[in-house]
Amino acid sequence: MEMHEARRPVSHTDRPSLPAVTFHLDQANLISSLQGSIGNHAVQRLLASDPVVQRYRRPGAMNFGDANGSALVEKSFRSKTKQPWLSLIAVTFDSVTLDDDGLIMPKGTATATYFANSHALASFSVRVTGGPFNAPTDSGTFTVHRIEGVGYNDAISASKMPKSQLEGPNFGGRRRYTKPTKSGGQPATMHLAVFYNRGEALHIGGATLASHGCVHVADWDRMAQLNYHSVIGLTKITVDYSGISKWIFGP
Repeated sequence: MEMHEARRPVSHTDRPSLPAVTFHLDQANLISSLQGSIGNHAVQRLLASDPVVQRYRRPGAMNFGDANGSALVEKSFRSKTKQPWLSLIAVTFDSVTLDDDGLIMPKGTATATYFANSHALASFSVRVTGGPFNAPTDSGTFTVHRIEGVGYNDAISASKMPKSQLEGPNFGGRRRYTKPTKSGGQPATMHLAVFYNRGEALHIGGATLASHGCVHVADWDRMAQLNYHSVIGLTKITVDYSGISKWIFGP
């Protein structure tokens, strides 16, 4: 969880609410009302047959493209039908294990499924771990609401770092991104975070270290794919417990 993930670093704008609109029965008055309230450009987007949807991340976002690989390149997202995007990430905790500190934590699998279009990639699964008793990972159905890049840190960890080690669009206590070190590494606590439930996110994390409510993914390449192809406002994330994991952590 963002506010409580400060355990061990792993090396390597809110949308404003729209003003009230008075709707009329006929289309001409409806469009006129929309134009007067939110502007012509927004109306064009609303009325388009294939409107621009929320981007994977903005091209100017911190460390945009820093997790690129030979087969994966971060881009902006403009079409639900002409680009690959994840419609569902299903997290199922089905067993338990002890972390390095002796805490019981759930472990399981996250299965990623692409929206069915001609650009969809194959579904894939990756091993994940969650939070212990005092900071459990919530079960339920959620929607991705924020995406961060390589070098992102939780607030507590960032507050303890020298300002000279941090960079980002915000200043002072609101800075969250770690600068790369001279050796090329970039330690951070929440690399590639995909937020879905307030401060809970999927992000890079050790497989033998319990989270603080988040979902840890130790596989860098798969977490980069989850990050790059999740869409704010569209990608659903479900978290379920089964078997012994449900018996210990379930509601």
